[in-house]
Amino acid sequence: MKSQIRTSRLLAVVIAGGYSLWAHYLIWQFPDSSTAIIFFASLSAIGCAFALSSDPPAASAPLFLLGLPLAADLILFGSGPRLGMGVSLLLVLLLTYRMVRLQNQNVGDLVSSRLSLEVERNRARDAERSAQKQASTDPLTGIANRRALTRALGDHTSKEAGDIAIASIDLDGFKPINDVFGHDTGDIALACIATRLVEKFGSESLVARMGGDEFAILWMGPGARTNALSALPELTAAISEPLEAGGRTLRIGGCVGVAMGDGSGQEPSALLSQADAALYEAKAKGSGKSAVFSDELSRSHERRLVIETAVRDSTLLSEMEVVYQPIRAAETGDLVACEALARWTSPLLGEVSPSEFIPIAEQMNMISAITERTLELAVCCACDWPAQITLSFNVSAVYLCWEDASQTILSIMARSGLPAARMQLEVTETAVLTEFDVPRQNLAALRSAGARIALDDFGAGNASISYLREMNFDAVKFDGSLIVDIATDARRQRLLGGLVKLCKSLGAASTAEHVASVKDLTMVRSLGCDNVQGYLVGRPCVMNGSVLRKLLTERRAA
Repeated sequence: MKSQIRTSRLLAVVIAGGYSLWAHYLIWQFPDSSTAIIFFASLSAIGCAFALSSDPPAASAPLFLLGLPLAADLILFGSGPRLGMGVSLLLVLLLTYRMVRLQNQNVGDLVSSRLSLEVERNRARDAERSAQKQASTDPLTGIANRRALTRALGDHTSKEAGDIAIASIDLDGFKPINDVFGHDTGDIALACIATRLVEKFGSESLVARMGGDEFAILWMGPGARTNALSALPELTAAISEPLEAGGRTLRIGGCVGVAMGDGSGQEPSALLSQADAALYEAKAKGSGKSAVFSDELSRSHERRLVIETAVRDSTLLSEMEVVYQPIRAAETGDLVACEALARWTSPLLGEVSPSEFIPIAEQMNMISAITERTLELAVCCACDWPAQITLSFNVSAVYLCWEDASQTILSIMARSGLPAARMQLEVTETAVLTEFDVPRQNLAALRSAGARIALDDFGAGNASISYLREMNFDAVKFDGSLIVDIATDARRQRLLGGLVKLCKSLGAASTAEHVASVKDLTMVRSLGCDNVQGYLVGRPCVMNGSVLRKLLTERRAA
């Protein structure tokens, strides 16, 4: 560009100079026509100057090399009208030069302002792109985040651009790494997993960190389903490979849930929800497992959504009722307690087992409302029972780990007027599996108030003896798996007999659950169990006056 400008200026000087010599030659040769020659030459100088006004140095050449000599000749060698013409021409040339300079300055200012505006626009675009990149990038791992994946998923489905598949990944055992080795080590491990996933699958898919220890991989377009399914073994293997973090070799592992679609107007949230449902299914199978969303899983997922909605909207509380199962003395058959059991009949699903809706409520961190509502109904009913009948109530594992759990339970009993001494709280092993401190404090407060504490489902877990050592229990309920075939299995008889003696040595009453036959009853009685519970001695039932009188008069264990 600079060389072209220099060339243009040089040409302007040469042409203007040559034209000036040619004009003076014509004036010398044809003096009678000098006025016309000067007029047309001056007009040419001014016109060329305006034509070259974008470059003032070039525009100056015709003015000073052509027009100015002509004006000088008129002023120096003319008289009368010719002198006036010379002065006028000089003034016009000077005015033209000024106008050219002013016009160039204005154009320059305009160009500068537009350049400044464009620079600001570019800066704004760069800032916007940078902000969009930051908003779409996970700051820890540098890969896409949930927002970026959701946007890509939505763009693809809105365009109906073909098949789509998404894998939802949840790491196993990541929390202990943070707890034991610190968050810095955990961050390094997450970054390592992210790098590994991008290296293995990033060329054909979008890898994103969804938050915490959750990742996702999105395949889009033709072959997406095939690519996702073929990548599953390699994906689970990649997650399970050892990694170096904080100077340590760690092995994490994880579960994978896959959802697929044809990309025709599917809602991104629905596809993500399906992938999460498949992930839940994979985690239920165990560490390192995978699952693909299917019709059967879809029905299960829809069922779970109905349950989640009922829990979230609290409609479950209004639809729930409490039934009671008798607990009788093994020797006499007397009714000593009734266990309160929550039952829910959904208008959409029918009867839903507590083993299904309780874990979902725990996962949603909304178990407190169900626990407290069930307890309110149970204690109100128990207030009408004879004083010797105890109310046995299951406390959720998650609920017991809340710091104010004992205060809430005692407050509910106080409002109903049921003495704490008539309450037996059943606690499963999982209730204190994660930590001892908070459950121990809650149980100690309840025990101090007069309530009895029972260890439920003893023998079903992996740390039963440690619980008996760590916690003070007033009663122990043997899991039904210990009672099955007890009448014919000598090994089970020896095991149960030893456990009964262990309970007696600790001063804890024992209860055999799932007693279903007279032979079972005879055997657990001979082994020394204090109480029995099961279909033989009473099925769960809605409690009313007539039912209570019947339970009190029956002696099914006798």
